Amino acid sequence: MGIEKILEQSRHPHNFGIIEGYTHMRKEVGGRCKDVVEMFVKIEGRKITDISFIGESCAICTASASLLTDYAKGKSINKIKKMGKEDILKLMKIKLHSDKLKCAMVPLQALQKCINNFEDD
Repeated sequence: MGIEKILEQSRHPHNFGIIEGYTHMRKEVGGRCKDVVEMFVKIEGRKITDISFIGESCAICTASASLLTDYAKGKSINKIKKMGKEDILKLMKIKLHSDKLKCAMVPLQALQKCINNFEDD
């Protein structure tokens, strides 16, 4: 993807805002930059039917959230639960050192915790 595309995703993130009718929400703080991401998810029949996020985060974290929310729409919660570092790196299409990888993982951690809350309901 390249750093230019990451910066573009960061400046103009997809799915930024709060969706109406979300069923689950999770706020996650983490990464080297102390990124804050709030994920809003609508789950119907074990599928993510809509998703968005808000927050204050570095460019890597914001780009990761943008790409992840694009990817997650329409996916089963089981597929998202199985995602890990390698999947985020594939979405971002760049190599990240460990500090920035932690930033990139914050949105996935928030989303997976939303799913855990869904399963606990």
